[in-house]
Amino acid sequence: MLLKESVAASLEAIIKALENDLHAEMIEDEKLRGLTVLRIDGYQVLIAPVSDKVPGDEVRAMAGYNYFWFNAMEETAKHKGHIIVSIVNAGKNPLKENVLFSKVVGSLLTDRESFGFYMAGRTLVLEKNFYINNVNEMSKGRLPIYNWVYFGLRQRRKRQSIYTFGLTDFGMKEMEIVHSNKTFAELNAVMYNVVHYVLASNVQLKSGETLGLSRNRKLTIKESKGKFVQGITLKIEC
Repeated sequence: MLLKESVAASLEAIIKALENDLHAEMIEDEKLRGLTVLRIDGYQVLIAPVSDKVPGDEVRAMAGYNYFWFNAMEETAKHKGHIIVSIVNAGKNPLKENVLFSKVVGSLLTDRESFGFYMAGRTLVLEKNFYINNVNEMSKGRLPIYNWVYFGLRQRRKRQSIYTFGLTDFGMKEMEIVHSNKTFAELNAVMYNVVHYVLASNVQLKSGETLGLSRNRKLTIKESKGKFVQGITLKIEC
């Protein structure tokens, strides 16, 4: 997460709140390095403030792809510090781990010096309140998909495309809808519903299958080389 200043003003109080809210147990606290490790529900969650900017210009570059945060490039360029958050022993249950990660980050973002979330591996640069609101509304029937998966948009010759970036972290293939005559809003709604379904239900879609969005509407799934994403992706005919 990104900080306005080089240090988080109320980080210690937030960590204490995390201990209460998530029944966390402090297993390591090295004040000289500012490193904290909490045990939460069998996982070790590392929280490490860094009194400096994220190296290079990667945050600002990634912010250029964001369409949920107006003037993200200008705003993120102002950050003076950041906090690294990671689940050290992740890999057992991606959905559960992402839910836990979101709860921890959502709490940390309440610090008055924080203003955004950045995850390079998924091309995500999200404004603070956007992230927190998605976490607050999180339930089994409403996962914070936009906090987890980037939806890329492309247009060429009056045709629209959309692709995901981040599903591989859940052990699933990325998805694409390529050169559709549907609007970006329509494509986004379709992709959001499909992604939510596969993550919430832990379903691995396969080439040749059909997916019913409603009684009268079915989508065909095909597997082929990615158009906008490296590797093999699932193409949704829409």
